[in-house]
Amino acid sequence: MASELRVDRIVPTAGVPTGGGGGIVQVATTADPARTAIGTVSIPGSNQWTDSAITCTITPKSTSNKILVSGFLTGEGNAVDHLFFWRVNRSISGGSATALEGATGTSRNEVFGPFLEGAASDNSSTLTSCAFSNYLDSPATVSAVTYTFQVVYNGAATFYVNRTVTDSDSYNFERSLSYITCMEVSA
Repeated sequence: MASELRVDRIVPTAGVPTGGGGGIVQVATTADPARTAIGTVSIPGSNQWTDSAITCTITPKSTSNKILVSGFLTGEGNAVDHLFFWRVNRSISGGSATALEGATGTSRNEVFGPFLEGAASDNSSTLTSCAFSNYLDSPATVSAVTYTFQVVYNGAATFYVNRTVTDSDSYNFERSLSYITCMEVSA
């Protein structure tokens, strides 16, 4: 005989700590085919944030729950690597979109972070990457929430996801994987 336990909320026996949650309610991550898919992000012009195909969707069980988000995006741009930036965009089904990024500046680019340059800076043969872990988000909804990596450059450019620009079939031209993982944390 198989047993099944279903709950709406998990609370530690000592109670929920102040400002903390009781546990992980559910986990979602980028689908398997998308993690290793070879793709491009075509940035049409200066400072125009453009979606990648690296996404994760989760539907919270409670408006008071939080989403713990982490991710990794890798690839290479066809222009100066250190001028590509990234952020994560949060969109709520049937509602608003919010960029997870730094504070607004008058002339500054609001980003989550820069790409880290690879071993060579030739913009054709070495992957760049970005990673973040444990960003605690408060979407305050029970509608589906989608987190998407976005890329920007100071001009028109292309960012090649999970591959180098030239993508030669050789030891020196890496391929990789990218993902976003979301964990719902009970309030």
